[in-house]
Amino acid sequence: MPFRRRLDRQGAWKTFNHFLSRNLALIGLGFLITLGGVLSNNYPSTANWGLLQALGAAGLIQLPLIQIKAKYRWIFGFLLLALYQVMLDRFWLTGVMSAVHNGPQGALGWGAMLNIASSLGEIFQDQKTGMRCFSWLSLAILILGSVLAFYVPISKHRASASYVLVSLGLSGLIFFAFQILNARYQIRIPILTDFWKNPLLLYLLHGLDFLPFLYYQLSQAGVLKLHCGWF
Repeated sequence: MPFRRRLDRQGAWKTFNHFLSRNLALIGLGFLITLGGVLSNNYPSTANWGLLQALGAAGLIQLPLIQIKAKYRWIFGFLLLALYQVMLDRFWLTGVMSAVHNGPQGALGWGAMLNIASSLGEIFQDQKTGMRCFSWLSLAILILGSVLAFYVPISKHRASASYVLVSLGLSGLIFFAFQILNARYQIRIPILTDFWKNPLLLYLLHGLDFLPFLYYQLSQAGVLKLHCGWF
């Protein structure tokens, strides 16, 4: 894990400060992107929460627990997910459904997912039983989410517990399949490696499509006086 490697090199204080700053930076960058989307009319005028804010908030939820044993982080993740689902059903459903990327409340669900996923990652790294346990646990999570779907809809717009568990289980099994292809048959797909190394850059590049619209809106409002014919 990047956290462990940095911890060995720089010590606890610098490592925690780095990851705290990184998650806060994700939230700040997300607000800037959301603002651009609002000004370009790509997002609703009430939008104030986007994907990067959700990721940053989930990272902040995980950070205080990142050094505890995987089994305890696993338990915390499931308890947090259960708490979020109860609060969602009783109090937050309308707000979460109407918010972009589930709003700040939805960050609890994503934070739970991140804690469970990081626990799975540590299990996978075990040299003796990691791969076997990882695959069975991923399958168990998928089955649990599928059973829960009879009671809780699988919905990304709700960040529901069933959606979190099904997504996490499927992702684990897909990752395991690619790992088997690489370990046993030496089959590698370079583009997947590139995606893994540059996820934030790829996300930022996908948002460049709103720049022409942003320019048009600002120029119409008199903020910009420059003119480019292809806009």
